[in-house]
Amino acid sequence: MRVQSLKTCLLALCFGSALLCGAAAHAAIVTTDLNDPAAPRDTGWRIRYDNTQVSNVTFTGIAGTGNKQGTLQIDKTFNNLNPISISFEEINPAAADAFGLRITLNENITNNSGSDWGDFHMNLVDNNPVSTHDADGFHPGYAHFHSDPFVNPPFNVVGGGGSKSFIDFASGTFANNSTRTWTGFGIHQFEDLNKQRNFTLVETPSVPEPTFVGLAVFAMLPLLRKRGH
Repeated sequence: MRVQSLKTCLLALCFGSALLCGAAAHAAIVTTDLNDPAAPRDTGWRIRYDNTQVSNVTFTGIAGTGNKQGTLQIDKTFNNLNPISISFEEINPAAADAFGLRITLNENITNNSGSDWGDFHMNLVDNNPVSTHDADGFHPGYAHFHSDPFVNPPFNVVGGGGSKSFIDFASGTFANNSTRTWTGFGIHQFEDLNKQRNFTLVETPSVPEPTFVGLAVFAMLPLLRKRGH
């Protein structure tokens, strides 16, 4: 049985309320089918998102019947440090057990939050029962990432990653008022007979926490200034 982190569970609760409240506040919740008639390739899935946060959404399919179905390209703008969520929805219940949704996500991420970021977190929140397709150990029976490969400057992957439901990034500074291009985030969810196995991608930036030394210096500033006079 999969054990989800407390952080992931909290994010799932936050998303549930944020999506409802966001729809009322922005009236900008829209959907895009992951379907490319030109390839042709229709995944049978769609995404739902706030188009004040997510824009320039395109899906380029891979023709044929291979496991990889195509690439989802988006622009994502953070105007604060709040999470941005994208809901992945299976359009119809699955007609049979199948390998399911398998795409690559590429993002142009803009930091307009007012702060430099010291780390970043991606979570696939999946509240469905674990699929029986997880027998090989390489493809878990819940929504998970694969490296196609991950390209995520200025950060390094410090937790989670391939075949996990989360990725943690750190060891870098994502400057305010800047845009970075991230590529290679494989997303996979099995399909099960007569089930709609919807899940949510939640992305959350954060700023560095003050170090103990930094807090100590801050606390001493009044004394240092007094002595300076």
